[in-house]
Amino acid sequence: DLCGAFGWRRAGMPFHELACVGAAAGVATAFGAPLGGVLFAVEELGSVRSLSQRTLLLSFLAAFSASFTLKSLNLTGANKLTLFALSLPTNTARKEWISWEMFAFFLTGVLGGFGGALFVMLNIRCTSWRRESVKKGRVWFLPECLVSGRQPGTL
Repeated sequence: DLCGAFGWRRAGMPFHELACVGAAAGVATAFGAPLGGVLFAVEELGSVRSLSQRTLLLSFLAAFSASFTLKSLNLTGANKLTLFALSLPTNTARKEWISWEMFAFFLTGVLGGFGGALFVMLNIRCTSWRRESVKKGRVWFLPECLVSGRQPGTL
């Protein structure tokens, strides 16, 4: 166990807090936003469990140290804080996309929105059907042989 080898478990730091620190550092280095990495970790992992002040401090330190390490290593040679960047300068009239491609982006967004709405609607209906079945004494989505304990095909 890697965490046990470093003594982190004995120090009283649970694994979900270690995941929070790692997520903050990863997001910070991927997008070049140390505070964004900390906020992501707090929002996503802090919504499941409460995070201590020590975890927030360690997430902050990990995100900033990872970002500054990436900048000091200068892997891309551009001396930037992020690994992802546009290949064209922003002061030129040329863009990474063509204006007619906006239709495809718009269509993708609309279809994704309708797909998400359909999923939510089906999920609400399935949940209501399941609750009605449970109230009637039926277990929903389980074969009868699992509920009754009988072999399939027997009376």
